[in-house]
Amino acid sequence: MTNDEIIELANDANKIVRALDALTGRGDDDPEVCELGNRLGQIVGPLPDCERLLLMFAIKMLEGKPYGVMSDNPETMRRLETLAADIGARNKKAWTFPGVAGTGAAYEPPDQH
Repeated sequence: MTNDEIIELANDANKIVRALDALTGRGDDDPEVCELGNRLGQIVGPLPDCERLLLMFAIKMLEGKPYGVMSDNPETMRRLETLAADIGARNKKAWTFPGVAGTGAAYEPPDQH
């Protein structure tokens, strides 16, 4: 999956989440809530873990929220860097822990003008 495809899915997911927020209080058995929940599940559910992590990152960045990621897969972290650049996110900090496999990184969303 390309970064553009991840960003497109993130935009779709954010639209669904906003629609669900507007229906707060209707209950999980409301047909419209069920439909939107199913659509969101279709976006997020079938993705491999790496792509789901990248999608969640994109969702948060496009919502204008900071987000941190931890992975022991160097390729996932490389993909994250390219996705962050495509979105315009700013790397706030990166870290590793002695004796723990993996790298973490925290990002700030792009400036919203």
